[in-house]
Amino acid sequence: MKKVVILAVIFMGAIYVTNLFGAQRKVLAEMFTNTSCGPCGPANPALDAIYENHQDIMTVIRYHTWWPSSSDPFYQNNVTENTMRINYYDIPYTPDLMVDGLINATSDYSTWENWILIRSQVSSPVTIQLSVYYDSTSRSGWIRSVVHAETTADYTALKIRYALIENEVYYPAPNGEVYHNQAMRDMLPTAGGVPITLSAGETVVDTQEFTIDPNWDQNNCQIVVFVQEDISHQVHQSEVTDVMVNVAEEYAAKTKFWLRVPRLSNVSTPLTLEINAVEQGIYTIDVFDVSGARVFTRKKEINSKNLQSVLINSGSLSKPGAYFIRVTSPNHKVMTVKTIRIR
Repeated sequence: MKKVVILAVIFMGAIYVTNLFGAQRKVLAEMFTNTSCGPCGPANPALDAIYENHQDIMTVIRYHTWWPSSSDPFYQNNVTENTMRINYYDIPYTPDLMVDGLINATSDYSTWENWILIRSQVSSPVTIQLSVYYDSTSRSGWIRSVVHAETTADYTALKIRYALIENEVYYPAPNGEVYHNQAMRDMLPTAGGVPITLSAGETVVDTQEFTIDPNWDQNNCQIVVFVQEDISHQVHQSEVTDVMVNVAEEYAAKTKFWLRVPRLSNVSTPLTLEINAVEQGIYTIDVFDVSGARVFTRKKEINSKNLQSVLINSGSLSKPGAYFIRVTSPNHKVMTVKTIRIR
């Protein structure tokens, strides 16, 4: 309890600053638990309920410890990186909750929601935008983070960290828990994170590859991305995405007319547009910039009902910013998708 009081005094000035500057914060809650820990039995469902009510302002990662039992299967799944995160904070007991790397909310889960809500009112100096691609056959993919510094902040020893988590894992645990959420499965590329340098107004783009183990349910996997300062341990911002997001787009409606483009792409490279063609004939492709000016147009004859690729040359989309791609089918059905070009 003494540890929490000290932290509260140190950060009270920041905790009650509202979002007048910077960006809306998405609070990172990192829980330390163990399947043989009795008090963790009610603590984990309590965090589930908090997340259910506040998932728009928070993300969650759960690391499993080697005590009271090192046979915890979630700990055994990734001994090295669970241990690294436990030692990073010098966690003394389970359950325990770190809020944005700054506040040790201890094992008193009745206070966790309040700490998260208080912290959510502190503006963030950075934003994170995510795009992910995943191939469900090879069970591999990549995730791209675009981190932008909205305001000046302490960016010393800054890291981007990626945690691949799994939800709704069925395992009847010794402490009575049956389903386990946000279990950390892997960290990309390691728990050490990716060092970055960042100043106000700057943007950093980072891409990491990942693989989903055959023993994990790919439909229940997500990736939490957070920006953390290693000296104070402060988490500046966090975000989360489903692994299967693009797969859902691709396979949920195979018989429907749909389009797909990368959410983010570099201005120096051509853009590949994919059209799920359910009609044969002439398709018209138009690209507009944010002002509404047409920057590209092309007609393409498609003679088979399948997935078609169209290359849009980089010269037409050479400026950073948002573009809108409109495709008109032979029967005058219209679909529009948005893409963002970056340097």
